[in-house]
Amino acid sequence: MERNLDSDVFCVILNKIQNLLKGENKMSEVQTKPRREKMMGELNPAKKEETRKKISEKLKLAWARPEVRAKIMGDKNPTKRPEVRAKISAALKATWGDPVKKEAIKAKIAARASARRAAKAAAAVAPPTV
Repeated sequence: MERNLDSDVFCVILNKIQNLLKGENKMSEVQTKPRREKMMGELNPAKKEETRKKISEKLKLAWARPEVRAKIMGDKNPTKRPEVRAKISAALKATWGDPVKKEAIKAKIAARASARRAAKAAAAVAPPTV
């Protein structure tokens, strides 16, 4: 049987899909941590004013298209389907029904609010820079 480039590419893609379905070829924590750290805080490109403007412009253009608006807001939105709503509802009930998870979420929310209040207080006390 003669093999051509298309069949070779197909075999490679098929193997990758099979490995992904088996849970293989996932990046390890050692690989993902440096990537995640590159995107944290001020290093995140989306924090730059120029990038934020570009994102804003692209989103405005997308929202101006009727098919995009219909997909997000209309009947094509998956969260409007009863089976998806039931699945979301079950997941939320399971999360908030578990006392351990519920307290962990509350603690994170409280910690964020406290950090926000502390940052505001520090900014109010700091002398203005000239």
